[in-house]
Amino acid sequence: MPHPNSIKFIDLPDDILTECLMSLDAQDLLKCIRICSRIQTLIDTDIRLRYMIELYVNNMVHNPRFECPESLQSRLKRLAEYQKRIRSPRLEKIDSFTQAMISPPNEDDRGLAGTIQGIVIAWASFGSLVRFTQTPSRILGIQSSQYDLQLVDAGSILRLILDPAQDLIIVLETTIVHK
Repeated sequence: MPHPNSIKFIDLPDDILTECLMSLDAQDLLKCIRICSRIQTLIDTDIRLRYMIELYVNNMVHNPRFECPESLQSRLKRLAEYQKRIRSPRLEKIDSFTQAMISPPNEDDRGLAGTIQGIVIAWASFGSLVRFTQTPSRILGIQSSQYDLQLVDAGSILRLILDPAQDLIIVLETTIVHK
């Protein structure tokens, strides 16, 4: 027998119930879809909820700092195209992307740290330079680009961690103490 309050929740008007669902994360929304057909119908008809789920399914996060003027409908369409291209990969020839573009900044065999997050490769060497390379894709419409970040007072970099959704890089390092 269902809890009496759960029936009251489901009996809320669609617009109020939709706003309540907006406060959930995508993972919980997916659970709700499996449990209740009314909630599934609401999610299917509300573009904001569909966008939230599509971002989650594509392992992406909405970054409010980069609000673009395009509508949610066009964003959903772009996500669907992206997902289609990812699910049916094709090899493509890339002329301008060379091994030198993804090589570590200094190749002196000292303390290299690197990471890959999505289409971004980051390398750091014992020195204080971190090189970021965005891999190109004609199919996805992505140009190759490279950026260098000079760290101030950097010790030996042990590990790099990227979170592109927050434009965040975490650098774990050891400090060399001179006596």
